[in-house]
Amino acid sequence: MMVPVSDDTFERRLRDVEDIVLGELNVKELVYLRDTEGVFVKEIKPDFKKLGPRFGKEMKAVAAAVGKLGQSDIIAIENDGSMEIEIAEGRKVKLLRDEVSIATKDIPGWLVTSDAGFTVALDVEVDDALKGEGIAREFVNRIQLLRKDSGLEVTDRIAIQVEKAIGIEEAIANNLDYICAETLADSLELVGTVNETDAKSIEVEANMATRVALQKI
Repeated sequence: MMVPVSDDTFERRLRDVEDIVLGELNVKELVYLRDTEGVFVKEIKPDFKKLGPRFGKEMKAVAAAVGKLGQSDIIAIENDGSMEIEIAEGRKVKLLRDEVSIATKDIPGWLVTSDAGFTVALDVEVDDALKGEGIAREFVNRIQLLRKDSGLEVTDRIAIQVEKAIGIEEAIANNLDYICAETLADSLELVGTVNETDAKSIEVEANMATRVALQKI
């Protein structure tokens, strides 16, 4: 996820809660951008309801000047809250941030949204490694629920058996250390069949299920 940061205060505040953001949104990495020119393409449009009362007959000239603003101008008015624009030879006026509407276009492979002066871009192209990490996170969530339902204490160590299933076993094998650390598992074994009578069926994702057994150590 990419987030433009306009000043040190905003960046510091975001970094203070970065771990929460990554965890809650299931995001791998947060990238802070100081210079967005060349990365994002912004569009600016005049807000005629606000420009009309202030500029009257000059509103069309103001709107035309707004339409000529470049990317650096749009970034400047976003950051500074206002800027001077020339609407006629020798005639300049101050344009306020809330007198225009600014939006950010999506870029290939990313979804971009802006609101209240903030912009966020999310990389929506998921490779096999990231997909595996997502499956592993969901698997951990299911194991944590089973721990709770089984009456295990928060600090109890466990052993896990998992029945092999397409899509799940590779994700588990590639993220084994993470899964064991999160679930307090001293061992995690992938088996052809889980024979324990108290084995539970879990659905990790739609059409992706398996059976697991937990044993307190």
